[in-house]
Amino acid sequence: MAHLHPRQPKPDCSPAERRVFSSLARLPDPWRVFHSVAWQSLRKGAPGDGEADFVLAHPEHGLIVLEVKGGGIDVQAGQWFSTDGEGQRHTIKDPFVQATDSKHSLTSYLRNARPALGAIPAGHCAAFPNLRDPRSLGPVAPAELILDRGDLERIEPRLLRVSDHWRLRARVSSDDLAALTNLLAPTVRFRPLIADQVADAKVRLRDLTGEQMGVLDSLRRNRRAIIHGEAGTGKTVLAVERARRLRQDGFRVLLTCFNEPLGQRLATEFAGDAGMTVSHFHGVCRTLAERAGLDVRPGDVPSSRWYDEELPALLMTAADKLGFKVDAIVVDEGQDFAPGWWTALQLLLEDPDKGPLYVFADAQQAIYREDWEPPFDEPAFDLSVNCRNTLPIARRVSAVLDRRPSTLGAGGPQPEFLEAATPEEVEDQLRGVLHRLLHLEGLRREQIVVLSDRRLFVDGLIGKEFAGTRLVRPGEEGIVAETIHRFKGLEADAAVVILKEISKARERSLAYIGMSRAVGHLVVIGNRDVRQALKWFGKPA
Repeated sequence: MAHLHPRQPKPDCSPAERRVFSSLARLPDPWRVFHSVAWQSLRKGAPGDGEADFVLAHPEHGLIVLEVKGGGIDVQAGQWFSTDGEGQRHTIKDPFVQATDSKHSLTSYLRNARPALGAIPAGHCAAFPNLRDPRSLGPVAPAELILDRGDLERIEPRLLRVSDHWRLRARVSSDDLAALTNLLAPTVRFRPLIADQVADAKVRLRDLTGEQMGVLDSLRRNRRAIIHGEAGTGKTVLAVERARRLRQDGFRVLLTCFNEPLGQRLATEFAGDAGMTVSHFHGVCRTLAERAGLDVRPGDVPSSRWYDEELPALLMTAADKLGFKVDAIVVDEGQDFAPGWWTALQLLLEDPDKGPLYVFADAQQAIYREDWEPPFDEPAFDLSVNCRNTLPIARRVSAVLDRRPSTLGAGGPQPEFLEAATPEEVEDQLRGVLHRLLHLEGLRREQIVVLSDRRLFVDGLIGKEFAGTRLVRPGEEGIVAETIHRFKGLEADAAVVILKEISKARERSLAYIGMSRAVGHLVVIGNRDVRQALKWFGKPA
């Protein structure tokens, strides 16, 4: 069967063209049939438009430009007329002059686009689907170049006669045929820049976050609650808003978390409000201890015992000495809090037993506590809608833990996996993707973060220049590079996540956390074992 471009006749074509299209569709391979072709070319140094009803191509018989005229046809004194089905007579252009002009224009166009294509021999003819046995219609329209209704029933032999008339002998390579097809029937897909897709997705995600805020209405009826939610379900946003509403109601509020960078970001939300205490947990301990005049020096190398037990003990001593109290506490990243910390926190409440305490947590992100248990069991609320990540990212993140993502969400670009087996290959891939995101996809450097599961690798990236901009620590000018550990709880419009290995449960949790930091576009760089561990083959279910 012939290669048809397009596969169906154009919707606005005439009945005569449809009849010819059906006939040409029966041609065998390797004929190529191009319907309703248009182009622009230079002829005699001036730009001009060209078009043809059909252009036929064959690797051995060259090109044939075919014009189609329907209805009854008659020629008087060189003027062509067509009679329609209602008997109306219309003046029409000479189809053979049209075909000749189109043939020369097409050859010029092909020569300018690709010299080898301009060398393909070309002929022309005209088809009259409503006529039978028309005679010669003039000196430029011999019978050999006229296809009538009967000829359409035996189309290939008639086209070969046309080819013989023009002595078309060609040897068109498969590459040249492909190039010809790309010129006459190009396949073009226009997609928005990743930057624009991310911007659109964020609008939809804000709407979903607003819908998620309904959970806060339920929290007003409970003085204590555990709020569970997977990565991207808006826990931090809800924690901030719960703290804000408590403050508006006149409460003195402590808003705390585990990660220092997240604590710093939360503090900016309430800067200047004396009724708000905002910091990561160890920051709260250190600040109150120093204010109370206690020695908070951990020694040369702080031990886990110092962080888990000694510093929290200093918090209780300092709060007692200062008389420091709050009316309500909101905790984000609760899964990383040690059991003894809850005691220290509750002693900060004006009413330790009944004071409002809200804990937002995701057990899957417990990279510092292996068997995390909440400080109390009831009441518990579950967040199910992902309002941080686009659906393509949410599906990839959920696949890390063999979970099914929410079906609600925002569309966005497909995440990418780039294979790299060595540190040098990782940097090459990183350089390429940053160049593309910055210079081709419209993203700004402040929209992108580079994350890794290895501290030493991040340290080695800091200060290096990629795609014309430096990788820097948070707060500096450039593209931020950070460990997944330190960036937990934060997000970026686009994240490039570099994973060295996923052979343990903790490394899988890090992959889950790191990948879920991306709001609109995710790129993962890793070796083949990492790809396999993430089940990154085709699209996830």
